[in-house]
Amino acid sequence: MRAPDCVTEKKQLTDDRRSDRVTIKDLALDLGISVSSVSRAFQPDSRISDSSRALVLRRAAELGYKANPFARGLVGRKTKIVGVLVSRISSSFYSEILNLVANRLSKDNITLMLVAGEHVHEIHDGLDMLMAYDPIALLVISSFASADSIAHSPSAREKIIYVHRTPADRDTLALAYDNFAAGEKVAEYLVGLGHQRLAYLSSGLESSSDQERSEGFSAFCAAHGLAAPHIIRSSGFSYEHGAAAAGEVVERLAEIDAVFCAADMLALGLLDAVRHGFGIQVPRQLSIVGCDDIAMTSWPSHSLTTLHLPRETIVNEIVRLIEDMSENRRPGNKLIRLACGGIVVRGSTGPKAA
Repeated sequence: MRAPDCVTEKKQLTDDRRSDRVTIKDLALDLGISVSSVSRAFQPDSRISDSSRALVLRRAAELGYKANPFARGLVGRKTKIVGVLVSRISSSFYSEILNLVANRLSKDNITLMLVAGEHVHEIHDGLDMLMAYDPIALLVISSFASADSIAHSPSAREKIIYVHRTPADRDTLALAYDNFAAGEKVAEYLVGLGHQRLAYLSSGLESSSDQERSEGFSAFCAAHGLAAPHIIRSSGFSYEHGAAAAGEVVERLAEIDAVFCAADMLALGLLDAVRHGFGIQVPRQLSIVGCDDIAMTSWPSHSLTTLHLPRETIVNEIVRLIEDMSENRRPGNKLIRLACGGIVVRGSTGPKAA
């Protein structure tokens, strides 16, 4: 259905506001129409009535609005754009993936435009802004359930590629590691070291990757006759959240001899806190394993054992799908599962103490 481009009741800018630089959002608010409708008025071949286009251009001249030449170039596809909605901009894992993707796409003159947000209103505001530029594709890099809601937008649905999430709607295009197998692999490794009193440190958030890792970890224990792992819930994925969980881990030390953390940053926070805050000897008293294999896990001060998630595998798939979309070849809507890597053994794990 064609979006309305008619102009409703104007919401005039104040004299004070006119003295500032007028933005496309200001112009849209003044005219009472959407940002995308204003944007179409500046595109020669866009679908908008002649009368509405004339009205937008006339009002823009009156207010002194100057269209951003960079934005016009993006909309006109002189420079191609891929929109990115990312939930955790501070995530080292996401940053590594985005850096690799950006380097690959730049060779084809494709630019990433990034918007960060975790909550539903932030995600939808970011979606509206990115869709105004008619991106080739829209990468949604998030494991949070709140990101699923944007697939309900008809204009965005055909452009979405979920990355690192198993969306509720399995007809949506998505790339995700086999996190269940990742959990199984870590449990197998720890049991092989002689550990039998296992725990899983969760982010405590609605994250598909976290949930699947926990399920795989628990399933391996159940299949091999071990007690169910203790589930310790944090309230996020950060270093600080991992450190905050150290007290509960130490309180349960008589019941726990190894901990698998939902992500490396959680594991690093836990590792430092139990060592330096509680004097726990790792790995003699407690083994700790992370997941992702971010760069800092290899630093000698951390030396964290972790499960490696191959970056090139997911980057190759992202680039392939974007290239298909740029040629108007829409991949079939489906979930693409990617194999996780192996255990990278470092100094935070060891055989169960006698």
